[in-house]
Parts: sequence; structure tokens; C-alpha cells
Amino acid sequence: MVVITQQFDKTLAINAYTTDKDFFPLGNPLFSELEISEEEYHKNLRKDATKAGHFIPAYSTDPEWNPDYNPETAAEIEKIILEKNDTI
Repeated sequence: MVVITQQFDKTLAINAYTTDKDFFPLGNPLFSELEISEEEYHKNLRKDATKAGHFIPAYSTDPEWNPDYNPETAAEIEKIILEKNDTI
């Protein structure tokens, strides 16, 4: 699944796409609107994904929102993200 968010004042628009194994969207997205900040939404989503064993830090933007974020390893995560983007 790929989740794309966009903040409009106090409303967060969320598009969630079902994807193939390479994270390419399949079909139309599910759409929701919440009165929550983008940061709070992503922090909660990542906590839930971690608990379920589905969180993949290398495919996430804004690593400071990740559970167990450590600024010392942020550069290493950024390197992984760049390497993954070259192969997707």
C-alpha cells in the first residue's frame, strides 16, 4: 500500500493505493479526509505499521516521524531511500 497525504489548513486529505510487490499503484485510491496534522497522521500510521510488522523505513519520507527515530542514523536511512528510488 502507498499512502499520499496533502494538508489543507486543518484538514488532511489521504489517498491510499493498493500496490503490487514493487509498490506501483493498482486501480483507484481510497480517499479520506481527517482533521489531524499530516505529521500526527504519519506518526500514528508508522507506529501501527511497526506493531503489525509492516513498516519499511526505506520507503518512508520524513524519517524524523518514524518510530525509534535516531538522528545519528538519519543519513544512513536517506542513503537507503535514494538507492531504492534508483531501482523503483
